[in-house]
Amino acid sequence: MNDACDAPKRNESDDGNGYGLLASAVAGREIDIQWHAQSNVSSYTDNHCIYLPVADRAEKLVFHVLAQALLIRGRSLERRLARGLIGRKSVRSRYLFLEVVRNARAFAHILPRAFSAHEAITGFAHDPDSRQDSLRIARGEKVYAIPATPPFFGTILPLKVLRTPHVEGAGSDSAQTRLEGNFRIRPVDELAEDDEGEDSKLLRMFSNPLFGGGWLLKILNDILQMGTSGKIGARNDSAGGADMPASQVLTHEKKSAFALQSGVIGRFNTTHKRGMPAYTMSYPEWDCAKGMYREHWAFVQEANPGSDEQDDQIHHPLRSPSALLIRNLSNIGVSHEIHHGRPDGDEFDLNRLLDYHIHRKLRGSPKIDFYTTRLKTRRDLAVMILLDISSSTAESGGQGRSIHQRQVQIAHQLMMALHCLGDQVALFAFHSWGRKRVRLYRIKEFSESLVGPVEERIRHLSPSGYTRMGTALRHGYTKLERETGLAFRVLVFVTDGFAYDQDYEGQYGEADTRAALEEARLRGTGCLCLTVGSDQDTAKLKEIFGPSATLHVSSEKQVISHIRTAFLSALAQSTRC
Repeated sequence: MNDACDAPKRNESDDGNGYGLLASAVAGREIDIQWHAQSNVSSYTDNHCIYLPVADRAEKLVFHVLAQALLIRGRSLERRLARGLIGRKSVRSRYLFLEVVRNARAFAHILPRAFSAHEAITGFAHDPDSRQDSLRIARGEKVYAIPATPPFFGTILPLKVLRTPHVEGAGSDSAQTRLEGNFRIRPVDELAEDDEGEDSKLLRMFSNPLFGGGWLLKILNDILQMGTSGKIGARNDSAGGADMPASQVLTHEKKSAFALQSGVIGRFNTTHKRGMPAYTMSYPEWDCAKGMYREHWAFVQEANPGSDEQDDQIHHPLRSPSALLIRNLSNIGVSHEIHHGRPDGDEFDLNRLLDYHIHRKLRGSPKIDFYTTRLKTRRDLAVMILLDISSSTAESGGQGRSIHQRQVQIAHQLMMALHCLGDQVALFAFHSWGRKRVRLYRIKEFSESLVGPVEERIRHLSPSGYTRMGTALRHGYTKLERETGLAFRVLVFVTDGFAYDQDYEGQYGEADTRAALEEARLRGTGCLCLTVGSDQDTAKLKEIFGPSATLHVSSEKQVISHIRTAFLSALAQSTRC
């Protein structure tokens, strides 16, 4: 490992030149400024601090600070993205350029004009849609001419990011709920920052800790003079435990540098608990009186409708979505994609251009279709619909039907419409019987088609139990993020607006519901709270749901008329970048 990968000494912080205040304002949360003495290393960030070269301390480094703060604000260095940059120096440089440019354009309203109008920002003709799009371009999956990265953009050191404890805030990492269970995984001997990975894969395979210190490895070491690092001529000292046997790779250590810690903003785990069924997952709960989370407090169980107390209740037919509903949802959550064979466009399609010239040489009359253009046609939306089936929804909702029956119709039509448009959609119903039994019923998983027993499951639903809203919301947005990973995510919460359960009422339940909705928004998931025919006061609903998008209507027709605006509001309020 070279010096650039060694942890910096944090004994020199911001010297009062205002860099820390500037970085915090741009990043959207408190950021420290540290000075490093590493040679040939420019400014960089670990998502917690921004490190500036002490050799340039006398220089004006405002642009350096702005560029690195934008990476934090735009969540450009999420751990799952940082892992893909290790050992890929050229990809890292291109990704850095694209992300600084993308974020500078997205947040130009909070940046000094001298920075946002800089030639390096405005001179690049293309505009990446997202972090993932920037990474695809940097990898060469999309062919663009990317200029050299300006020095004031700094650099990216992915190992620094991975070694830094998870932090909260506008730029917090949302990829830490990938792993269920209480164990931690310590990865095996990562590459250095600038290791381009040219060494033999065979040598690295035999030097992998999963092979232990067996006789085959010892023979290869003697023949090839390689150490446990997997490189020919490498020394065996300072191996850092790389020859640890496989039984020690999976550990219960809580301080592993690369530990994958599942949870919402670092606060909770979706873990299986002893003494509970294997499918039980635990979540925290916000205690507004104490101003803190109760860890592993509420427990969620998934089940199929009809597997327990649910009875066949829906006797009237489930209507298909109207054409107007489908049309109102049709252009929501759409991303750009490249279309080939166009008569005009942004760039040349080289293959078609070559065919055109060949046909011209053969004295033909080829069709002019050698352009490519980017159009917003790719569906990039995932929706989780959570349906409240607590006993309070059994009350009359007008028009001779209960609130439950009307909510089921709306949830079913939304699910059908989104599925027809090609979006990833799931529908779950929920109720609770205390904090240890929050039950979610599968109506449709993201991976299921409508050909399955979806309608039969809906007919088994009946109102019963109570409403522990916060726990259901946390489970819903966790599944939405983990199982889809799309750029646009919306959690639709269909409820009568009454949060009530054992020790979960009044201000306590309302505060936990607001906290769960805020957590979802901070993780990039938009929230839409939908009530149909509920007699809950509108002002009270605003108090319960906070700033989340709300749609309080008395009929299904009003839902169809306002659903587009409500979805767009939900997406706008999320922190997706």
